[in-house]
Amino acid sequence: MTRSNRPLTTLLAAAIAAVVGLTLAGGPAAAAVTATPSRTWGTNGRVLAIAPVGDRVYVAGDFTAVTDPSGRSYPATRLAVFVPSTGRFDLGFAPAPDASVTTLAVSGSSLFVGGAFTTIAGAKRKKLAKLVATTGAVDPTWSPVVDRPPDTVAVSGSRVYVGGPFAQAAGSGGVLAAKPWVARFDATSGSLDTSWSPTPNDRVLSVRPADDGASVYLGGTFTTVGGSTTQRGISRVSATTGAVTAGFVPGNTNQTSKPPVYDITQSGSRLYLAVAGSGGACTAMDAVTGAVAWSKHTNGNLQGVQVVGGVAYCGGHFTGAGGFDNLTRYKLAAVDTATGTTLPYAPVVNSALGVWSMAADSGRVYIGGDFTQIDATPQTGLAVFGDDAARTVTAAPSTLVAAPGDAAVILHWDVPSTDGGSPLQRYRVYRTDDAATTWALVGTTTGPDLTDTTAVNDTTYRYRVTALNAVGESAPSAEVAARPSAAAATAPGVPGGLVATGTYNADRLTWSTPASGGSAITGYRVYRGTTSGATTLYASTSGTGTSFTDTAVTVGTRYYYRVSAVNAVGESVLSPEEWAVPTNGLPSPPVLSGTARIGANDLTWTEPAKDGGSPVTQYVVLRDSIRVAVLPATTRTWTDTAVVRGTAYGYRVKAVNAIGSSPLSATVVLTGQ
Repeated sequence: MTRSNRPLTTLLAAAIAAVVGLTLAGGPAAAAVTATPSRTWGTNGRVLAIAPVGDRVYVAGDFTAVTDPSGRSYPATRLAVFVPSTGRFDLGFAPAPDASVTTLAVSGSSLFVGGAFTTIAGAKRKKLAKLVATTGAVDPTWSPVVDRPPDTVAVSGSRVYVGGPFAQAAGSGGVLAAKPWVARFDATSGSLDTSWSPTPNDRVLSVRPADDGASVYLGGTFTTVGGSTTQRGISRVSATTGAVTAGFVPGNTNQTSKPPVYDITQSGSRLYLAVAGSGGACTAMDAVTGAVAWSKHTNGNLQGVQVVGGVAYCGGHFTGAGGFDNLTRYKLAAVDTATGTTLPYAPVVNSALGVWSMAADSGRVYIGGDFTQIDATPQTGLAVFGDDAARTVTAAPSTLVAAPGDAAVILHWDVPSTDGGSPLQRYRVYRTDDAATTWALVGTTTGPDLTDTTAVNDTTYRYRVTALNAVGESAPSAEVAARPSAAAATAPGVPGGLVATGTYNADRLTWSTPASGGSAITGYRVYRGTTSGATTLYASTSGTGTSFTDTAVTVGTRYYYRVSAVNAVGESVLSPEEWAVPTNGLPSPPVLSGTARIGANDLTWTEPAKDGGSPVTQYVVLRDSIRVAVLPATTRTWTDTAVVRGTAYGYRVKAVNAIGSSPLSATVVLTGQ
């Protein structure tokens, strides 16, 4: 079982139920989200927690940047805000914690954050923090502490619940004291509530305050709570004292067993559970008695479950034939809550582990993980599945550039930030040669470029572009002007496909050759700056080579680049901007994950996002800071069989190349089973 696997929010399910009207245990599946995700911005690393609130969706995990559909990256370290209506991230929200964030919860204007960090938004906070939800600023008075990174944070009224592998906790300004597995703090002062004291005998992975306000559901690896052996994996305790609630006797949650519960969602009179164990299970249970209504066995752990429109969406590590309920499913499946029928909802989520977190609002299901594609849709780290009401036209195309030629104008633009939940079908290019009172359709295209060959020389045109999906036509892009000329030659076209790559003590630029404009290209000009949108002429090259290596750099500094082409007539329009950060030659850290099973802990990790300019030659695995394995570069898995049941082990991995070793990965804690 992994430490950083918690789906997040806790107040949201009740709000969802109120909006959708789920007051009974189930009902007809009146609304369902599409199996095709929206094409939006994503992340460059694993998403471990998601918390949607209106048109702001808080996203957290191990990523260091967010990416737009055109492939550009923007700094965003481990905690960011996604805006569903635009498909973009809010780049002004940047608390930048110094280590991974594993869980989130929102209450009013406050965002509660848990993880492995020791600083966030410039303030020292040990594994827990309270932020201003709109700005990301730290609340200076709220500073509880736990001694191990939490798995789950939940908020109910004035109470903040925290669960995880910790043994000690302290309120704001207090001293660590014994408080294993689960604790409760005041949401305003951060004081530790010692009057609430449930006693699970092992780790709490999920906390869900009940809709009735009188009790709290706990999920985890525990086998008893308050000495009761009936409370195995799932428990209902008093919100006043923490004592086990009488009458709640959970049934078997995964076939004939009661294995760990990773996530709990309440909808009406039922709980919906993400269960581990021998494979895993998605299970519906009576919220009062614990009687199981239905359970769907899987061939991998469940990580999250959400209910929207009478449908339970179940996500996790299951895959392939027999992956879910003996059917072929890849990391995501859906069940009619009323009948327990598995629905023909079968998006294919790639990557070995796929889904690590889930959340929902009234019309959307969000999943987070380490995937890069869902069916044919490229989508990294975060995906949004909307219902019919949530689908819209695409966002407007952006960054339209028009390069005039001889009786032609070459146009290109960026892919919209979101397809509105319906796949983009084509673009329409319009132009006008008058006072913009009439716009004529020039042509349509399925890609983000078009050459207008009907343009008349010595005429000034203005252009704009729209995008179409099944919902309709987007708003137009910003307008640009161009004036084709019958001159024997013109300035070259815009260099295309600029790629900037940080390497060992240098940045490497490459691009593609543009149209010459009728006069041979004699060289290129490279523009550089340390602030986006503020590049100046930096270097010139001669000849037709389409690459440049910038060695006058400082390691760790972000440089922004643009390139233009030059011929005898003049200089082209500058290319779109790209950036790179020169490295010290060391690889970036791998992203480590793991799963505990009986008698062994299985580790897997990603290839470093950057090799530092020198190929990775081996990986080194450490357990509790002691090296336990050295593996070739072709191997990115390792199994630790020397484990003791009930003992927690901290694993890290680093990559090695000819120059040296990468930083260690984030720690993954696995408990022997």
